[in-house]
Amino acid sequence: MNLAKVLRLLILADAVLVVAAIVSDLATRGMLSPELLRALTEVEEALPLVLVLGGLLVLVLMVVAWIGLWLFWRPARTIYLASWVLGLLLTIFLGPYIETGITHALESLNSGVGGAILALVYFSEIARRFSGGAALSN
Repeated sequence: MNLAKVLRLLILADAVLVVAAIVSDLATRGMLSPELLRALTEVEEALPLVLVLGGLLVLVLMVVAWIGLWLFWRPARTIYLASWVLGLLLTIFLGPYIETGITHALESLNSGVGGAILALVYFSEIARRFSGGAALSN
């Protein structure tokens, strides 16, 4: 399998895992104890608008990056990296984080896939497609 196909499979996996983690977070809240659910509600209600908007920005950047990476658009890998960095920075300011094991597992898998994508687009032969070097076959 060539690297372009591997990258595209990873992009699909990334998108599926992000959606699955969001759905899981919403769907499994009922598994939390009443105390944890109450604490989660308090944390979410206290989130500053800037953090909520930042989270939405990360999602938008991620979708733009996925499309761009799929098409080998030069700025896409920088946008993808920026979305991960911004997401990590926002996480620092979210306060306590409460989730089920299922959601945590999906997010952990997503982190691995994201790391694989970053490694491919920056440190493999396919990186040349994003830096204007010799093109590889699709």
